[in-house]
Amino acid sequence: MRYTISKASDIGGVIRAARKAQRLRQDDAAGSVGVSLSFINKAEGGAESVQWGKLFQILEGLGVTVTLDIPDASEELLSTQSQRAQHRAAMRDFRNAERLVASPAGKATTPASLEGTLNKDSASIAALVLRAAERLRATQPTGKSRAGMTLKRAHQVLATHEQTDPGKKRPKNPADK
Repeated sequence: MRYTISKASDIGGVIRAARKAQRLRQDDAAGSVGVSLSFINKAEGGAESVQWGKLFQILEGLGVTVTLDIPDASEELLSTQSQRAQHRAAMRDFRNAERLVASPAGKATTPASLEGTLNKDSASIAALVLRAAERLRATQPTGKSRAGMTLKRAHQVLATHEQTDPGKKRPKNPADK
């Protein structure tokens, strides 16, 4: 079924309808998609400010697909901007993972984008940093990037890992020739 969303309360109604169609209580839905009961309540209520990542986590968990109709946008423009957004998100995840390493025993607050992926032991944090570095490298655009130092640190993490675990190959970088 297609439904047009024009304000926050519309998406709240979609979440509620999807949950009720599956005969789930709010607390059961929250637990199954990995968000708090208060967050799902806030999202269903159409709160004006919610965390995008958690909102999409709910939608995905309830099987709701989001499709956007973008007038006058070429396929190439949309693809380019989408790739840039993925790269920016990968940079944020890598920087957040670095902050966890820098904090004593991983005691820093885990960013929402990394929740559920971390047991706060050093091996888990190291694996998280490695995954974040691999994702950053995989999303690196061809040509110049304004995130030179962040990319350099990610490349160093991957090079160090490659030296300590030669069987593990890095993802190919389109910018490398």
